[in-house]
Amino acid sequence: MRVLINGINLSSAGGKTLGRHLLRAFDDLASPHELIALVADVSTLAREVPARNIELIEVKRRGPRMLWRMADDLFRIRAYCRRYRPDVCYSLGDIAPVRLPCPHAVLVHNAWLLYDTADLAKRLSWRDRLVYRHYYPWFFRRMCRTVSAVAVQTPVVARRLVARYPLSQAQVRVIPSACTMHPRTAGQEAPAPSALAAHSDQIRLLFLARFYPHKNHEVLLPVLRELRRRQRLDRFHFFLTLSTQHSAVRKLLARLAEFGQAFTNLGPLPPATVPQYLAHCHALFLPTLLETFGLVYLEAMACGTPVLTSDRDFSRYVCQDYADFFEPTDPTDIVDHLLAFADRDPRPGDRQRRGRELLEHKFIGWDEVARSSLSMLESLVSPRATQTCPAGATSST
Repeated sequence: MRVLINGINLSSAGGKTLGRHLLRAFDDLASPHELIALVADVSTLAREVPARNIELIEVKRRGPRMLWRMADDLFRIRAYCRRYRPDVCYSLGDIAPVRLPCPHAVLVHNAWLLYDTADLAKRLSWRDRLVYRHYYPWFFRRMCRTVSAVAVQTPVVARRLVARYPLSQAQVRVIPSACTMHPRTAGQEAPAPSALAAHSDQIRLLFLARFYPHKNHEVLLPVLRELRRRQRLDRFHFFLTLSTQHSAVRKLLARLAEFGQAFTNLGPLPPATVPQYLAHCHALFLPTLLETFGLVYLEAMACGTPVLTSDRDFSRYVCQDYADFFEPTDPTDIVDHLLAFADRDPRPGDRQRRGRELLEHKFIGWDEVARSSLSMLESLVSPRATQTCPAGATSST
């Protein structure tokens, strides 16, 4: 079976992480199938994917990303299918061409497709409002009429997709994600980073997220004001991981400047250092409004780091009883939970054991993610199709 993997449009932080680990797992699996992956940057990806059993093909782009995205979805992926004549195509970037000359599966991990986002519209630029609230849902609805299968990471996403779009339950396949860290040793051996050690007398909260509207960084300002009103501001220190290249981030940091003693912006953390920071913080703090999974939850569990996060269906499914949940739009409720957390033992051993139990018994490894993905793709390709590929394509098997 020849598989064409469409990984061109993995542009978000979570999407890049997922794609990188999944392609590496495909490569390590050494399956008998021929795997061809279209990616945006081979040189960067090749550092982690040796490409022993998968062929990486770089698809060049110059100019506005959204225009290229539309060109890919409307024209270029079809052209690559005609060139490589796959038995099946697997698109990793949420939406993909409406019709391809072979069976087609799509991996969905874009929460904007799943939830009512009217309350977030005011945080979006006119361009992002057009793309995320209108173009993506419209195009995805069209795609549902012809796609063979849709892969998702949780039953929560599966239920929301079937309720919201013209998809049958048989079309939606649940393939859990995997943790990127080893649950026994993640971050435990490295000493505390100096930025954290400087605040050893405070409750250290790591707000590990890039600056996207749904990550809800804006709620930090009223949370800090509420802590100051209750005279508990000096008990906590928030560590942000934001790039200051964006003007919106600089504006937010300027507004937070009056609380300089209560937060530090570390800047984007290299992936290799994330376990060290998680292991030496008292909790992961994530007031996110939208997710499809949340790999960072699993990373916190692997490090034995408690989680303070939003009371939403996506977080409750992944974290279960491991996390403390608050209403992410209510600063008072957030502060209530922060103070309750601070009054308990901040690093209880029972919680560490519970997080590792969840990782070991509920979630799978990347090798199993790759096997399950290939099993799904095999089910879309009938024995007859592997001999004669549909509509203008010929099989390589």
